[in-house]
Amino acid sequence: MTSNFMLHILILLSAFYLFYVSLQMKASGKIPSSLVNRNVDLERAKDKEGYMHTMFPVSLVLGFLTFGLGIAAVANDTFLYYPYMDTVAMLGYAAVVIFYGLFSMRCMKRYLLAR
Repeated sequence: MTSNFMLHILILLSAFYLFYVSLQMKASGKIPSSLVNRNVDLERAKDKEGYMHTMFPVSLVLGFLTFGLGIAAVANDTFLYYPYMDTVAMLGYAAVVIFYGLFSMRCMKRYLLAR
């Protein structure tokens, strides 16, 4: 078991966590504190429903992409052994994380922070 394999397993776990938190947010109607910055006061948020409505589909899609990248990377480590697949998976994962971070910051500013 290599360190790359363990990293790919962690990527899969992050995809599962993103799915779980998104579905929990949709089912309970509450924003989990793990999806927002610790400086955001959810009690004084402007538009919680708007935030949940905007972040839910994006979180699911990015969770699905992360899961696909993780499965492809684990399959490559275990069965396929394509030389550049690991690089493609890591670049894809980095793109997902950067996009999610920028999008969630924009949504926090728009929906949760008081002006």
